[in-house]
Amino acid sequence: MSSFAVDGLVSGLQTSTLVSQLMQIEAIPQQQLRVRVNENGAYVKALQSVSSALKKLDDAASALTVGAAKWDATTSTVTGEAATATARNGALPGATTVTVDRLATAWTWTSAQATGLDDVVVPSESLQVVDASGTARTLQPASGTLRDVMGAINNAEGLGLRAVAVRVGDNSYRLQVLATDTGAAAPQRFDGSSVTGGGTSADGVDALYSVNGISGTSSTNTVTGLVSGVDVTLQAVGTSTVRVSADPAATVDAVKALVTAANDAIAEARKQTAANPGGTRGPLASDSFVRGLTGRIQGAFSAALGDVNAAAIGIQTTRDGSLVLDEAKLRDTLAADPALVRRLVAPEDASVGIGSRLRDVVTSATGTDGLLTAAIQGRERSTKDLQAQIESWDRRLELRRETLQRQFSALEVSLGRLQSQSTWLSGQIAGLNASLGSSS
Repeated sequence: MSSFAVDGLVSGLQTSTLVSQLMQIEAIPQQQLRVRVNENGAYVKALQSVSSALKKLDDAASALTVGAAKWDATTSTVTGEAATATARNGALPGATTVTVDRLATAWTWTSAQATGLDDVVVPSESLQVVDASGTARTLQPASGTLRDVMGAINNAEGLGLRAVAVRVGDNSYRLQVLATDTGAAAPQRFDGSSVTGGGTSADGVDALYSVNGISGTSSTNTVTGLVSGVDVTLQAVGTSTVRVSADPAATVDAVKALVTAANDAIAEARKQTAANPGGTRGPLASDSFVRGLTGRIQGAFSAALGDVNAAAIGIQTTRDGSLVLDEAKLRDTLAADPALVRRLVAPEDASVGIGSRLRDVVTSATGTDGLLTAAIQGRERSTKDLQAQIESWDRRLELRRETLQRQFSALEVSLGRLQSQSTWLSGQIAGLNASLGSSS
């Protein structure tokens, strides 16, 4: 943009000021375009805010759809020291007696002699082992000391063995090498013939247990699915009782999250469509679809399924239009008739529950063909077009400024010429008058 000054030297006019004022008038159409861009930006931001609240509502509803884990949540308690247990979703409620006759152990080799940590136990400084895949390998410790032999075994990748020093006295240790896998089939072996004094080995064994009188074995002490949906870790010889029960807390928390997300979506829609006379006007005050979302969300809860609606499980609409959950009533209903809660929120038959109705509301707004999605995309296209027009106006206004500056510069030149001509004529007239006066 040109920035040279054109203030009139002949006319005395502040032409730079005049040009700026004229340019302000010329730029009015561009300013109107900028206003529309800002309006579009506020509109899109408001739509995105509502869309974000709806998507959180969709997430909360998804957590309570058919097959969702929240409906099958369970918890387990264990009495006795023989085992611990973890109940997975879908585990069958009930009590199971677990008796542990023997824990699974790993294959071990123990040296016959005790030595200090820095005493040489492998004079040849070479160890023969069989790794976890059954492949024979030779290890080369940094030295033959007990400390370095353990380091060579423990630092070897894929070996499937670990070495420890068992203290039996002051600076007196026995080397013990153990397979990392438990059970009778563990293939790891360590050739202790190179260790001074040799040693003895003991094979690993499988765990022996019984469940409600039915015997079983396991190569490990963690038994996945020992009973349907229950994982048990055997801890000690003895008997434990594992009790599995439904966990209503997970369902209550999920329903509570659903009500909270619904209230947040309602509040956001109201905020963006506010049209209080004399008060704050929301960017979407004229958007009837967004305004109608409030009623559709409320309707998803109040619509009856058969002869009951959400009020039967403690969800009601308050006078201000928000939703409230009576947690105590929901817990009582879950305890007395859990099928009723599930039938209302996520029925397993072809009926439409609260969760699916809410997801339909969200999809109609934020889905690929949703009205909010289409509105956002339309406003973004409009903004892109307006930006192109603004850039075009930048070039047009620059040319107009240059034209005005040239016109005012030309005006000064013309005025200068006229001033010179006026001065010359004045001189000629003065000289003529002088000549006429002297002749008389």
